[in-house]
Amino acid sequence: MSASRAIFIVNADNQLSMMRPSAPPNEDVLQKLVEDFPHTISFDEVGELLLVRREQPVADSESGSGRWSLDHLFVTREAVPVLVEVKRWTDHRLRREVVAQMLDYAANASTSWTEETVEHAFRETCRRIGKDPEDRLREFLGEDGDADGFWRRVKDNLGAGNLKLLFVADRIPSELARIVEFLNEQMRADVFAVELGYFEGDGGIRTLVPRIIGATERAMAKKGRPPADPISPSEWLQAHIISKGEAFSQGLDALKKLMEEIGAEFVVPERKRDYLSIVIEQDTKKVLKPFSLGRRGQVSINFPYYLALSEQERLSFLNRYSAAVGPLSDDAANSFVSFPLDRLAEPNRAESFIAVACDWVHAIRDVR
Repeated sequence: MSASRAIFIVNADNQLSMMRPSAPPNEDVLQKLVEDFPHTISFDEVGELLLVRREQPVADSESGSGRWSLDHLFVTREAVPVLVEVKRWTDHRLRREVVAQMLDYAANASTSWTEETVEHAFRETCRRIGKDPEDRLREFLGEDGDADGFWRRVKDNLGAGNLKLLFVADRIPSELARIVEFLNEQMRADVFAVELGYFEGDGGIRTLVPRIIGATERAMAKKGRPPADPISPSEWLQAHIISKGEAFSQGLDALKKLMEEIGAEFVVPERKRDYLSIVIEQDTKKVLKPFSLGRRGQVSINFPYYLALSEQERLSFLNRYSAAVGPLSDDAANSFVSFPLDRLAEPNRAESFIAVACDWVHAIRDVR
């Protein structure tokens, strides 16, 4: 991605805003953005992320104190640890030094972090942000997720070398990109870089434009992870939704009614099979993805894709969705907020949801 060209946002009132290429004023600003909005560095090969701790200590021996400090430790829903290092483009360490730094962290993590230390770090983070740790973990995993033994599975994955390493910067130099692609093909661990193109507009508005490096088909093949066999949306729905029973089938009928009204269709992502995207192809050939449907039967409202809407607009829709379908998985209008599909088996809820969803799609058509 070129960082030398501006990008433009057209809002719902047909007003154009120019976002100028810029750079975060310091590394802490970029780290805080990743902490607050982990979906900016999420993609198919990584999945949704739950923050365990920012500045996670790493010791160089099992009994040693923290010699180093990892910028962010996240985990996935599959209990896979995700180690994240954040640097600015102007930092000379972004070339080779950061790679050695990350490999030090990865090599020592399995002995430095026990099940108890990782869970304790998560609890401390939750206390800092005013969240209950058990509730936060259950919200992240979803109603069908298994919270029992989650931190033990994190530790097991660490010991098995089943982890993900992410380098994040406002620009990724070509030298680092080549190293990342090489490491991702050679290592058991997944290695990626995420370039968060940084743009600023009037009124303090900022835009982040992600670019993923390292997610190549060749790397997947070398790791013994060939692309999944093709599956049609109808086959996916039969396997994951209709098989759950009548209430989910009725909820699916309501969702299909909405999709007819907004001109959407189900699309199976190329690499992941744990959700269906609900996609609208506009006349301009732009693609909207306002919702997705997870295999646990959760309907996700994809707020993070439409942060160009004002926070006030997004909060208004969040409240309307909550009034329509009941409690949501999160109270933040910058998250992938979800609810169980079987709630739409109730006609009044289905009707209310469709009305809000149609307004939501109308609002986002011109902002992406």
